[in-house]
Amino acid sequence: MLLIALKLSLIITGIYTSTQDGMIFGFIRPLLFSLPVWLKKPLYLCLTCMASFWTLALWLLFANAYTWHVIPVVFIVAGLNSIVISILEFYPSIYR
Repeated sequence: MLLIALKLSLIITGIYTSTQDGMIFGFIRPLLFSLPVWLKKPLYLCLTCMASFWTLALWLLFANAYTWHVIPVVFIVAGLNSIVISILEFYPSIYR
């Protein structure tokens, strides 16, 4: 379960960083600018918030027999993403 959570966290971090300004999918931000903030945060704006939407979406895409495990995995991914975003904010030269 931890390995799955780590993989999901890295995928979500990749989505988050690739949608930043100047990155390959940076054009998505202006296209979705009119969405309300409560919808933008889990889609691309907040790395910790993205754990809820993207973990569920990726879990359903690659579903396995143990679907009830998704609940703790969402919280594990949110925790991992919180650690990642704190590192990225402390060392901004890593991805900018």
